[in-house]
Amino acid sequence: MKSQYIIVLGLLVGSLMPQLLQAQNEVDALRYSFQGTPGSARSLGMGGAFGALGADPSSFWNNPGGLGMYKRNAFELSFKYNDRTTSSSFLGNDEDASDVGTRIQNLAMITTRRSNKDERLQVTFGFGIGNLNTYDERIRIEGTNSTSTLMDVFAFQAQGTPRDIIYDQFPFSAGLAYETYLIDPLDTIAHTYIPAENANRTSQTKVIDRSGRHNEMTFGFGFNFDEKWSGGFSLGIQTAFFRETSSYTEKFPESDYIVGYTFNEDINAGGSGVVARIGGIYRASEWLRVGAGWQSPVRLNIDDAYSTSINSSFVDGSTFNAFSPELSSNFSVRVPGKLMVNSAFILGKSGVIATDYEYTDFSNIQMRSEGLSSDYSYEEENETIRNIYTVSHKVKVGMEWRLIEWLRLRAGASYQTSPFEDGVAQSDPILNYTGGIGFRKGKFYLDLAGSYQAGSESYWLYNPALVDETRIDTELISGIITFGFRY
Repeated sequence: MKSQYIIVLGLLVGSLMPQLLQAQNEVDALRYSFQGTPGSARSLGMGGAFGALGADPSSFWNNPGGLGMYKRNAFELSFKYNDRTTSSSFLGNDEDASDVGTRIQNLAMITTRRSNKDERLQVTFGFGIGNLNTYDERIRIEGTNSTSTLMDVFAFQAQGTPRDIIYDQFPFSAGLAYETYLIDPLDTIAHTYIPAENANRTSQTKVIDRSGRHNEMTFGFGFNFDEKWSGGFSLGIQTAFFRETSSYTEKFPESDYIVGYTFNEDINAGGSGVVARIGGIYRASEWLRVGAGWQSPVRLNIDDAYSTSINSSFVDGSTFNAFSPELSSNFSVRVPGKLMVNSAFILGKSGVIATDYEYTDFSNIQMRSEGLSSDYSYEEENETIRNIYTVSHKVKVGMEWRLIEWLRLRAGASYQTSPFEDGVAQSDPILNYTGGIGFRKGKFYLDLAGSYQAGSESYWLYNPALVDETRIDTELISGIITFGFRY
């Protein structure tokens, strides 16, 4: 699942500038720590509450004890469709943007057999590939501002810096603004600066494009003893890729000096890590199953590249361009572990009602330098993480009802509390509603499911003391189709 809270921290914590020398912060750490549970259309249709039921690809990532619930060999392949729409409101102007994509959600291959020594024991081996998160998103913000511009921020940053070293001191922000004549010297002795224009009406537009995936390839082992106890273990290799490009444009229709300029940012990151999970399921009675699982922390080692540029144009026809160097960094994010508790109520042959609970302490996220970047401590970022993040609780509820032998209907929902401490940022919970339908015929089955998720967040184009808040509402509509057979 995509975090609904990533944007809100951009300028609430850390620098008031667009970007300083360290490109990674607690925002990046939270992005990689939000991980969903890949599963089939069947498990998604039930809100993801499948931990105590098992025999589903989600068992690799939820409760590996579910691997022991497979009775036959299986192959499953799921495709997911995402339609994410964002609506921004800034200074009374509303803008919409959308991003649509299709991808493989998961693939699972399972083999199972009875023990030759004890027929009560059945063992299972499996391989799976799943998508933990998708970062694809497009945001457009636009409005007319009569009180400030981003040039005010650049000018403030440059105060007290001699002209000949501005670029060396601030190569990603104020240095570029000076090179493109967006800030001018006011006092060459005191080294003070002013914006190139203080127009009464400034058209401001920002377009953000995000893309990327957080995937996992995993291997699992499960067992079932006497149809009473089921246990399992999975070991996965996670890979994350993230790209964000943004362009911020200001135009000055009433100026007789400057036409406008665009400030561009580019972030490109990728990394990997290893994770382990263990879990078990107990069949307490014919109608009740209970389970529990644990996911280990993950140390994601990430390589990150960051760069900026500015191009400006003036009324006399002159244009200027300036480019920052590329800032390459190596760092790691310790994604916190997770505890899971599951239950399922079996309603005979008619259906099932299931619930899952997940506990994650996001204040345990930790960043540290790696490789050539090992001279940076991340003490400030880790202190911020401890102060602003907290425990998040997630509850999933779902049901399946068998209408006839080959047709099943499903519905579910999930509720997750905010990872933020009260008062730090918007603390609305994340709500997700799902539904689905399944067809069974002999060895083959086909499942369809859809989900709807809505949320809102806060964003500031630059220093919150200078510019009004932008409200961003997000709607995510997803659909999954799963093909499978058991033999």
